[in-house]
Amino acid sequence: MELDQNDDDETAMKIDAEVAPISDQLSELASKLQENPNNYDVHCALIRLLRQQGNIGPLREARERMAEMFPLPPEVWLEWISDEKSVVKVTDDAMKLLPLFHRASKDYLSETVWLELAHFARELLVRGAPITVDEVREIFDESTQAIGSFVPQIWNEFIKFETRSIEELDSDSIQAKRIRRLYHRRLSSPLPESEKILEEYLDFEKSLKNSYVLTKAQQAAFDKATNDYENRSSWEQKLANCKPPEFPGLASEDLLFIWDQYIRLEMKSKSSTPSRVRTLFERAVSQCFLSPQIWYSYISYIETNLLRTSVPATVYSRAVRNISYDGTLWCGYLRALERGGATVDQLLKTCDRALSGALNGVDAYVELFLCKCDILRRALGLGGSTSPNVCSEDELQSIRKIFIGAESVALTQIDSCGKLYDLYSYWADFEGRCVGNFDNARRAYEALVKHCSQKLNAWKEFISFERSH
Repeated sequence: MELDQNDDDETAMKIDAEVAPISDQLSELASKLQENPNNYDVHCALIRLLRQQGNIGPLREARERMAEMFPLPPEVWLEWISDEKSVVKVTDDAMKLLPLFHRASKDYLSETVWLELAHFARELLVRGAPITVDEVREIFDESTQAIGSFVPQIWNEFIKFETRSIEELDSDSIQAKRIRRLYHRRLSSPLPESEKILEEYLDFEKSLKNSYVLTKAQQAAFDKATNDYENRSSWEQKLANCKPPEFPGLASEDLLFIWDQYIRLEMKSKSSTPSRVRTLFERAVSQCFLSPQIWYSYISYIETNLLRTSVPATVYSRAVRNISYDGTLWCGYLRALERGGATVDQLLKTCDRALSGALNGVDAYVELFLCKCDILRRALGLGGSTSPNVCSEDELQSIRKIFIGAESVALTQIDSCGKLYDLYSYWADFEGRCVGNFDNARRAYEALVKHCSQKLNAWKEFISFERSH
């Protein structure tokens, strides 16, 4: 017995020796995240370590914290969903995973996520979970809208789901009409193997004792889709042959060029639609989400074509979560939020969140400070006309403090700051035109010509001001 006890003690000591380093690592990683919550790699390391331990509670919390800070790649979401599935014991509880799937579908466009979601919804129905056929059908419909223009498999799965009880159908039944419409949608999509799907469709009609041929409109839609696919297949092949990014999200110049040219082709095509262009952009950013060029192009497109919708703010929100160091993207996001009716408090909080991060250079900070001035100035009704508006001294000081903050940042790296002209020119205009404080305006102009003496416009503005006052 004594020997057995010693053996048990030695085993326990070995286990403690193995567990202790993991515990130390967890503490160290938690400390690092407390110091800098924006450290992506530390979030990943913490999740890996917690996953090794198999404790779902802390693991779930760590993933939630990371998802708050960053968009998660599809493989990270799917791993999360897989772990949650493994601890589900009751079919009804599995329903709680549907919101997780929907969250996963919003970060990046992923055919795997959408296919898995559709499969999971169908599985829930089969297992008797509290989900209706219409709810599963809606999920399939969302999936085809998201990835149906480039993933034929989702159509096959949808059709398979709808024809699960084909022997019970007759030609005029609601279900037969539903399947018919689904085939028509599939045949009007520019996808491979459309001839095969057409044969399947005609066989379906024959099974209902119909001698069916496509109408002229349906045949025209089918021919157009086939032609569109042929015109785009070479670009799809180029994408398939292009070497994937070595680091997730950071695309090569070759891949960026292919996406750029493919999207330009789609935008110029007479047969294209905004939804098709957006889908291409979504596919591009899912591969190149750390490349500002793709986000700039995407945002430029939606601001040209979809400005009066909530889409610009949504895309900007995702862009700054991927490229949080880009001041220009943050400013665009703030303007989109303002157009969408966000409150001043919401705008200022968003601006402060951007300023608290690690931006790419002093110009980005100055640009954001000036954007913050814009928000407050418009909120106070200043600058809407040539006549100065009346505001309290406290309100004016709140804007002046922002100018002073921008100046202090700019002057720390004066040689590399390209925004000094914008800063002092705006400051002078604010004091002179918006407030009517010409002494303060003159001081701003003096700083302008002091630091930007080589800019002719700086002198012109100062001279024009002095002539007017």
